[in-house]
Amino acid sequence: MRTPFILLIVLLVLIGVLVVRGVLRRRRVKQRAGEPKELAAMSTKQLDQRAGPALVEADSIVRSSHNELSLAQGEFGLEATDVYNKAYAQAEQNISQAFGLRQQLDASTPQNKSQQRAMLVQLLTLCDQAKQLLSSQAESFQDLRNLAERAGQVLDETEQRAEETERRIPVSQQTLAALATTYPRTALVSLADNPNQATTLIATAKDTIAKGRQALAQGDKNQAVAYAQSSQEAITQATALLDAVDSGQTVLADATKNIAEHISSVSSALADAQRFGITDASVAEAQAAVTQAQAVSTGGDPVAALTRLTSAETVLDKILAPARDQAAAFAKAATTNTTLVKAAVIGIEATLDQAQEVIDQVNSYIYTHGATDEVRLRLYVATDSANRAPGLIATDPNSAFWTARGALLCAQQALQKIQNPDMKLPPIGSGLN
Repeated sequence: MRTPFILLIVLLVLIGVLVVRGVLRRRRVKQRAGEPKELAAMSTKQLDQRAGPALVEADSIVRSSHNELSLAQGEFGLEATDVYNKAYAQAEQNISQAFGLRQQLDASTPQNKSQQRAMLVQLLTLCDQAKQLLSSQAESFQDLRNLAERAGQVLDETEQRAEETERRIPVSQQTLAALATTYPRTALVSLADNPNQATTLIATAKDTIAKGRQALAQGDKNQAVAYAQSSQEAITQATALLDAVDSGQTVLADATKNIAEHISSVSSALADAQRFGITDASVAEAQAAVTQAQAVSTGGDPVAALTRLTSAETVLDKILAPARDQAAAFAKAATTNTTLVKAAVIGIEATLDQAQEVIDQVNSYIYTHGATDEVRLRLYVATDSANRAPGLIATDPNSAFWTARGALLCAQQALQKIQNPDMKLPPIGSGLN
């Protein structure tokens, strides 16, 4: 007769176990969520075994890179090697931090497993970053050395690119004029000055190429290549400006089409900010971006408005992320609690159904055969409890469960007394804990 109660307890325990397992699994996933993929797949023991060799390798690379940096400074000068110098300083700092972590790991003070793993991951990440920093810079200087061997050809190629780009400028000016017949001047603000800027950049590139030829004539190949690279950067910027004009029709049309969707998205984020009580500068910027975007329909610049909207939304989403995560966690907790309550309700209803069956049997017997006051008292208590239990489910499911259990127990005791008149019944309410 205890089957419904036992099933309910088992069900609740099972749900509890699943919830706990889920929490622990999420914690483990969260613990490794920030780890590089390769390291996340390794055990802590494997990380420890890898840490020593990785630290030795990275330290050796940093030491040898010092000589490479000195050589590069002699070849290309301090200005050209400034990025390499900064990369070397950062790599050296990484290795110093990595050695500090290794010292802590080897110290007598024990760390728990999660701390040990986090320190090992950080150590290996620092070593890997140091190697990547120096490797990329070493490759760039090797590329420079290769270019220096054909400095004259590089300058010729760069000058040809400059001339090809310069020939595009009149075409871009014509494209702007055509766009002006379709879009208001305010819609072309982000493109209007592109041809002029491109003209300035090409002029700068040509002047720099001329300096490169002078350096080459003086036998300074490395300086000639440096001038060529500076020219190439200017040409690349000019090309991007002209590309933006050439694709203006498509860009403007797409921006106009997509702006409504982004206004809706940012407005939703602003509503979240208000709901969470966030009132910092990012909120004001997002509101201003929405206002600017809404003005596009009356002649604003859709490209600039869409760019501002996208940027504002990115910043606002980042600020809202903690509050949104917390709200999602609360919602999930509420869902979990609802699941537990539903399981409890199912158990309570099953207990009440069983209690009612026994109550009906006792009532039927009393109607035809009569019964002692002891039987009738338990029947009364069972009936009263069965009537009260449903009303407690919504507000106090725990009390509802024990009230339903009391109804079933009293009804069973009444039936047992009928079946065995000599049976001595326990006090009413006992056996419910």
